[in-house]
Amino acid sequence: MDPITALGSIASVITIVETSFKAIKTGRDIYCSVNGLPEANSELLSITDQLQGLYTNLTDTGILPSGLHQAHEIKHVVPLAKEASEIARELQSKLLALKTDSQSKWDIVKKSAKTVWSKDQVANLEHRLSRLNQNIHIFLSQTIRQEIERTSEKLDALAWDQKNLHSQSINELRGLQSELLSSISASRTSTTVSIDEIKSLTHRLMSFTEVQECISQEQHLLSSLNYESISSRRNKITSKSGKTFEWIFDQTHGSQRLHFNDWLSSENGIFWISGKAGCGKSTLMKWLSTSTLTNETLQKWTGPVNRKLVVGSFFMWYTGNDIDRSQAGLLRSLLLEVFLALPELRSIITQTVKMIPNNGWSLDELVLMFESAVSSAADTASFCFFIDGLDEYDGSMRDISDNIVRLSEYANVKFCISSRPWTVFEAQFGQQKRRTLALHEHTYEDIEMYAESILGRDHIFEDLVQRNARHNRILTKLVEKAQGVFLWIVLVIRFLRDSLADGNDPTELEKKLDEFPDDLESYFQRMLDNIPKHYQAEASQILLMLVAYPWALPLLMFRFIGPEIPAADQSRPQTLNELQDQEAVLKTRLKARTVDLVEFTSQPYYTPLTSTVDFLHKTIYDFLKQVDTLKYLHGKLNKPFDPVLALLRAHAEALKTYEKFHDQAKPDCDIIPWKHQLNYFAWGIIDIADRCVTSDQTEMLAVLDETNRSFARLDPHHVNDSYNLYVILDSRNNHFLPIETRDLLHMAIQYRRVKAYVQHCFQRDRKLLERVGNYSPLTIFLDNFTTEPQNEIDYWVFLLEQGASPNAIASVEEENTVWFNFLKSFPSIKATKKRMSILEVVACSSIQYGADMRPLTGIGAKGEQTTIEPAVALREFFAGTRHLENLETVLERVETANRSQWMGW
Repeated sequence: MDPITALGSIASVITIVETSFKAIKTGRDIYCSVNGLPEANSELLSITDQLQGLYTNLTDTGILPSGLHQAHEIKHVVPLAKEASEIARELQSKLLALKTDSQSKWDIVKKSAKTVWSKDQVANLEHRLSRLNQNIHIFLSQTIRQEIERTSEKLDALAWDQKNLHSQSINELRGLQSELLSSISASRTSTTVSIDEIKSLTHRLMSFTEVQECISQEQHLLSSLNYESISSRRNKITSKSGKTFEWIFDQTHGSQRLHFNDWLSSENGIFWISGKAGCGKSTLMKWLSTSTLTNETLQKWTGPVNRKLVVGSFFMWYTGNDIDRSQAGLLRSLLLEVFLALPELRSIITQTVKMIPNNGWSLDELVLMFESAVSSAADTASFCFFIDGLDEYDGSMRDISDNIVRLSEYANVKFCISSRPWTVFEAQFGQQKRRTLALHEHTYEDIEMYAESILGRDHIFEDLVQRNARHNRILTKLVEKAQGVFLWIVLVIRFLRDSLADGNDPTELEKKLDEFPDDLESYFQRMLDNIPKHYQAEASQILLMLVAYPWALPLLMFRFIGPEIPAADQSRPQTLNELQDQEAVLKTRLKARTVDLVEFTSQPYYTPLTSTVDFLHKTIYDFLKQVDTLKYLHGKLNKPFDPVLALLRAHAEALKTYEKFHDQAKPDCDIIPWKHQLNYFAWGIIDIADRCVTSDQTEMLAVLDETNRSFARLDPHHVNDSYNLYVILDSRNNHFLPIETRDLLHMAIQYRRVKAYVQHCFQRDRKLLERVGNYSPLTIFLDNFTTEPQNEIDYWVFLLEQGASPNAIASVEEENTVWFNFLKSFPSIKATKKRMSILEVVACSSIQYGADMRPLTGIGAKGEQTTIEPAVALREFFAGTRHLENLETVLERVETANRSQWMGW
């Protein structure tokens, strides 16, 4: 029984106490009366009936039967209820003895009262009632205080999440908690509790619980949308320089008429900003999405002052994680911004969405949620979304274009998008010229301003300008050769400034500038050619590794690349400060070898895994992954090199360094990012190993075994118990990742990776087929559905082929089998086409591999014992779908085999 139900039960006890006090007073009045009190007789009749009803109600609630297995709260209510019922029965018997009709003579009533109601008995009843009332008061204070303490951990967890999400709704709950504590403190001065007070306390506790549950659901919704790299791409984009790009709000620029301001202030639909690679699209979109000019202009479109404006943004990132270049990431990011800006929409969505999936939202579910949110706010809010880098989407460009068009059809929604000028986007968004802008045609002046601002701050260049007018000519030539591409000018200016520092005169500078290729790819090739010969082999290794795994890599792992710092180096740092000092040296080393083609990123918090290395721009990655460039890089090596296997080895060595330093984390503030980074790093190892298809499998398995031993040595209890409540959303694969998950085999199954390693583990230890950590391998699979049907199907069948059984116990926490849990989950499954295809294979292949088709008994979804008939459950679930026919074929085959076995054939 929950605390609120317990309080409801104690309310009945309090009513008996109050009624009993009233009966005693009436009895005393009769006893002491001289002239007779006819009205008292009538009141006795009423009180007798009340006590009879209260006693019956208390018995009917199930509180009194001693055989009941009572929850913690009710165990304290039972003795109070028993005492109250005994008093009620005793009073009832006495009142019935006094009971008479209104025509009876008073002296008879008075005589009866003196006979059945002595002074000592009255005093005894009053004493018992007072003691009972005090016990009730103690129970109430303890129950409410314990409930508040019990929820404090949840409040702290919610507060942590809301701090990360910049949400403020936790303050409401803190206020209710404070009111409850104040009420309890105030009531301590009183020795009795009235029914009105208990009703007030119960009402406040109910309000507190309801608000907590509501906020908890809303927080779960926000957390399910959030992911670790949600702001990473935005943070990496360079901010605009000075007054660059501000011309976009003008009516004309140069000789061209501009329409962006008109669209922003008064029109709906989609505005497309196109441009060459590196022309500054992302920088412009970042500025537009946060500019006060944007908000002021949009207010004209929004209309009434009381109508809210929500501006959201998403920056597609091809070299980021899977989620960063997906439609799911796009919608999750936008929805999170919407729900943070409009908290009232959260409750609407949580009421509509009865179950928030732990294994990630499907794209269809996210689209429906987006449509529900914007349509619910049709009369109260307007939405403008800035979507950068559609060309970096990892999928069909037609699909994402169609979906954006669909979402922009709402009257209160508009999109500003950017991409390279590809044909597919031109066909979809370029037909209305009033709603397009070719950015590279307008950036001449911006590039000139940028060049002047950077070189103008260079005192060497400024000094030379004063002495030689040729430097002005260099500046003009720079802007002309850039052809609207910001990235080109950034890279060339960086080179020229280095040349200035080397003492080159104006003639030499102009000659170098003339030799620079006008296009980026030719420039990148020139940068590779200029790498000093003694660095070329190591530089090629580093660049090949970055191309092989197109996501940011921990800087730490590059300590173990190249001849200068071997893995067995004895000068490894002993403290985190020493490690950070070595990272600074390592950055210098990598910059020298990669000629500024890479950049370094750090996080606000520090762990050995937070500093990362990535390409300066996607165009560099695009260039390096070309066949000819890869051949060029391999040609600079002294011996054959497997970049994927080298990545795996480097990760293993980096983990050893992490293992050495993780105990230096401060538990109060650093532990969450440390553990989060560890899980993230572990997933990277699994994903890299999955790419070792052409590598030496024996070495790959040996490295994974060594890595797993490192994970095992890391103290699994290093995280405080309260922090174990947290679930970190794994952004790469759209899943929730429990913070304590550290077993590589578990993660390989969870993310459908590295079959060779999974097979290796099963062959080495057959017990793992029954349980990996706390779960059956098949449970790990079923708890983490993805949206890649063929991969799901192949991996499920692979696990069955290895010997994993659907009849195995699902986890150490329960007695249900995997097969039973699969069948009982049917009512809660959201049946999309892709998911139904997977479920059909799971069902049919499980049957073929021996799933128990007899009636199964286990614990149901609500904790009750239930029986499931597999064939019936399967037919009901797949009824009316194209999958039923295949299922019937399998079922018939099994039933035929069973009949044959029964008949002895």
